[in-house]
Amino acid sequence: EENGADNDEDEDENPLESPWAPLLAVMPELPPIIKEWVNAAPTELKIPTIAVLLEMLGTLTSYVEADYFDGFPHTTEFMSVISAPPAAGKSFIKRFDYLHSIIQNRESLIEARERLYDSFMNPKSDNRDGKEKPQLCKRFLEPKFSEVQLFTQAFENHGLHLHTACTEIDTFGRNVRGISDLLRIAWDNDKTGQQFRSTNTFKGRVALYWNVLLTGTPERIRAFFNNVQDGLITRITMTPIYNSDFAPYYPWRKIPQKTLERHFAIINRFDELTYMDPLDEPSLANCDKYKNLQEFDKNVQWRYRVRPRIKRDLSYTWMPLRKWLEQVRKESRKAADDAMYVFSKRSANKGFRAALVANELWADPQGEAGKRKVLDFGMWWAQVEHFGTNKEFGPAYNEAKRKAADAEFKQKAHFGVLFEMLPKRSIWKRLSRGRTLPAVSTTSPTCG
Repeated sequence: EENGADNDEDEDENPLESPWAPLLAVMPELPPIIKEWVNAAPTELKIPTIAVLLEMLGTLTSYVEADYFDGFPHTTEFMSVISAPPAAGKSFIKRFDYLHSIIQNRESLIEARERLYDSFMNPKSDNRDGKEKPQLCKRFLEPKFSEVQLFTQAFENHGLHLHTACTEIDTFGRNVRGISDLLRIAWDNDKTGQQFRSTNTFKGRVALYWNVLLTGTPERIRAFFNNVQDGLITRITMTPIYNSDFAPYYPWRKIPQKTLERHFAIINRFDELTYMDPLDEPSLANCDKYKNLQEFDKNVQWRYRVRPRIKRDLSYTWMPLRKWLEQVRKESRKAADDAMYVFSKRSANKGFRAALVANELWADPQGEAGKRKVLDFGMWWAQVEHFGTNKEFGPAYNEAKRKAADAEFKQKAHFGVLFEMLPKRSIWKRLSRGRTLPAVSTTSPTCG
């Protein structure tokens, strides 16, 4: 028994090295909010913590964009996926809910107005005045949604990012057909829509700005991303929680209250850059007391005008990213690893977007030292993205591509055999006259 106890203690004192360890060893200086939470997180959760924070902070910094080196603008669009076995600690994402508290407060006023409007639409209501359909600016989209809800909220948000957090990936977008198509369109902020004759649905086209945070078990995540060649896996940020089997509990360090107050100051700065109208805080406590829409609209500021998107200059990141892409291209060609090459391209995109978030957290630094910090963080995150995607989906992607190549080769070989079976003299005679060859049926009994 004593030997057994000693062995257990040795195992706990010498845990398996995290696959993230090489990247954590070269981690650069982190921007505020991200830095404090990474310092507070256990080792296996440090990289997943950054992935979650980038998605949530990307929603808060929806007011900004920057041109990539290909000339196309990029926003702070992120789709973060946390993979881990059951009871492995995926619920840590709830620790960061306070970051969206100001959005939640704004939506509380909007929802109060919406409830009042719905009560007036009730046929039994005596008050039939002021039945103006509210134009809402709601940022949160529930995991169970319809295409009409998605398009309507995207239209009414005037280019601000929607945010969806789903802790059970198999329930996300369950009633929506083509969820992969919508996510791919949103990642590029492209336009989509629908044109039905019905008057009770959304009609038109809208640009999708939609940040998504998903968690689930490895089995459920593999089932959701079952098509490794449709392009969606290259767009997501995949950060599994490794070494969770038989792992001891590692507590989080507590964030001091003064640090949280600094976080709220940053969040308020983002809010001021997003909206022209400040949050009507005095009305939060009593917004449900009003009995008609006219009184509500007179006393509560629930409509929010959105500021034009700000363009930042991150051109100093272009050349380092291009050099890194060329380095990966050469390495992947030498290793004959298609996944390594394909995944590097959007990993660079995501590193650029991470640099854009860091730029806002550091309040758009203009000096060389500040720009160097932004660049270092973006370059490092591109490598994190590349490692995570390649580790989780690289073998499956290469295998799928190999099977596709084998099928194409067999098809070409089949038609090559048919060609060889034709009379050579007849073929050359027809080619010399510029005529086409006779049609050959691939189902001919002669050809097997």
